[in-house]
Amino acid sequence: MFTREGRIGCMLWAGLGFIILGFGLSFVMMLGGLASVAMGSRDWFDASVIPLSLVIVGVLLCAFNLARMWWIPYRAAHAVVKEEVPGAYVVAKSAFDRNMNMCFPSEPDTDLRYYVTLQLPGGKKAEFRTAMETFFTIGEGVIGTATVQGDWLGMFITTGKPRHLSE
Repeated sequence: MFTREGRIGCMLWAGLGFIILGFGLSFVMMLGGLASVAMGSRDWFDASVIPLSLVIVGVLLCAFNLARMWWIPYRAAHAVVKEEVPGAYVVAKSAFDRNMNMCFPSEPDTDLRYYVTLQLPGGKKAEFRTAMETFFTIGEGVIGTATVQGDWLGMFITTGKPRHLSE
């Protein structure tokens, strides 16, 4: 139903909501406690644990989802062993700016993110992130040996002549 990013985003918003709700209730209870003390009562501290627990739940919820969003994929991408894929076919190359608008660069630009779509020997297509240097040294339609690590294309060595997709 939701994408992984959508679920993480919803959980982050929920965590922020808990934090805001907890701080709001803490403020209201603090004012109520001050009024209670001003009127002579001294047992106003008992219920103030509830909003603080909401703040703690919100902080933990946000911390857990931030870890899921940044740290876990980073670790997973770097834990994958490098592998060489002979006979990889370059289907497409694409570059995107910070707003994820597709660009068609003719010269290297460090502000862009570069991707290459490869057709692997088994027929499966996969998209890989790559460095600017690798992006500009390969062309669409060439066959070669790709060195990949997770979703990163580190190197591509051309080994065959370009061919047409219908072949």
